[in-house]
This record gives sequence, structure tokens and C-alpha cells, in this order.
Amino acid sequence: MSIIGFEFLPREGFELGLKVGSIIAVISCLFIAFFTLKKKNLHAHIGFILVGLLAGLLAVFIGGVGGLIPCAYLSTLPVNNDNN
Repeated sequence: MSIIGFEFLPREGFELGLKVGSIIAVISCLFIAFFTLKKKNLHAHIGFILVGLLAGLLAVFIGGVGGLIPCAYLSTLPVNNDNN
């Protein structure tokens, strides 16, 4: 199929979509995790930072749904009101 000189190849388009979707899943899971840490004032704790990085790692291997599991855990934590 061709429209205005551009040829659409279904197989190549699907493969490109998989690559772009994987990159977006990793970036969005990392963004959500660290945004949650910042808003809950937990961004200084190394353990929670590692959980945030785990979100990106799981997104690489499992996908976006797997990367959102640590994000869901981080969203259940209470807000840290300590003024250090």
C-alpha cells in the first residue's frame, strides 16, 4: 500500500511499534516511580530509589505492566514529613 510516495509495510511497522513501545514503557515507568518518590518526599532513601530503578528494569524484561508493579508499591507508602 502506498500513500503519497510513502510505502507502508505491515511487518516493519509492527516491529518499529514494538521497539518504540518498549522505550516508552521504560521511560514512563521510571518517570512515574521517581515522580512518586519526589512527591512523597522519599527521594533521599536509597532503598526506595532502588525500588524506583527496579520499575525500569522490570519494564525492560516484562513490559509496561511489570514496570508498574513497583510504582504501585511506592504509591502505597506514607508521605515522609521529616525535615532533615
